[in-house]
Order: sequence, then structure tokens, then C-alpha cells
Amino acid sequence: MTLNLLSQAKQVKTVFAFRNDTELDGKLKLAQSYNKVLRDFPINQLLSANDLESIAKAIDAIFSQFKKIKHQDSYPI
Repeated sequence: MTLNLLSQAKQVKTVFAFRNDTELDGKLKLAQSYNKVLRDFPINQLLSANDLESIAKAIDAIFSQFKKIKHQDSYPI
């Protein structure tokens, strides 16, 4: 029983050391903030454009999204 507890304690210590060394929590928060911004990014509108007018509309939508991103505090720069 004691050996099992010591083994589990070593595993927990190893996991915490790994998380601290790699700064996994901070990277996960950064990835989530990028995901939140890119979720609404209108890239498919540009990829599916067939004529110049729809390309222009897609580019306008992309730049208006950039303006929204600029005013958000959650987006990491």
C-alpha cells in the first residue's frame, strides 16, 4: 500500500514538473484565445469566391473582422 502511494506521488510530481516546464496552461489559454478570434474569421467566403465582386466582398469582410479583432482585449498581439 505504501509503495503504491509513493509511486502515485512520484507520478503526480512528474506531471506537475512537466506542466511547469512546458508552461502548458499558459499555452492552452493562448490557443483558446486564438481559436475564439479565428472561429468567426470569414476565410471560407474568400475561398469560395468565383468572381471579382465576391472576392471584393470577401476581402471587405476579412478587413472588417480585423477591425473587430483590433478592438478586442482578449486577442493576444
